[in-house]
Amino acid sequence: MNTRKEIYQKVSEKLSSLAHFNWIDLYKGQLNSNEDSPTGFPCAFISIGAIEHQNMTNGIREGRSTIELFLFFEKGGDTFFTAQDKETSLSILNIVTNVADNLEYLEGDCFTALELFQETDLTERYQRPAYKLSFTTLTYNLNKTFGYVPN
Repeated sequence: MNTRKEIYQKVSEKLSSLAHFNWIDLYKGQLNSNEDSPTGFPCAFISIGAIEHQNMTNGIREGRSTIELFLFFEKGGDTFFTAQDKETSLSILNIVTNVADNLEYLEGDCFTALELFQETDLTERYQRPAYKLSFTTLTYNLNKTFGYVPN
């Protein structure tokens, strides 16, 4: 199976099951453009970063990869002490924590359990509540290169 495809499918299925997001997609810089957002909010984007491969025995290729989730929320809402919508605004923080808790240790046939190693607040960059959750995983697939002879 295609490793990146399996990671995307497993992560998007888990995100969908949490019922927090109106839009889940592969990250292609959708919110970096000057155009209006092509999504509904809240939304989650999945980025499968570089995979550093190493050939192992028996034609197995092992890789280490970073999986990043970009979580974007509606603008607005207040969190100051007497704000009327304070709990609604703070629910964003609950969603970020819930996503991190539910995705950590998710695994598939081609990748080991995701391990959370960083949470980043990207609100200032995107001018809306935005967070990035970064996970690491080991990936496995068969080396199918023509002429490759397994050790």
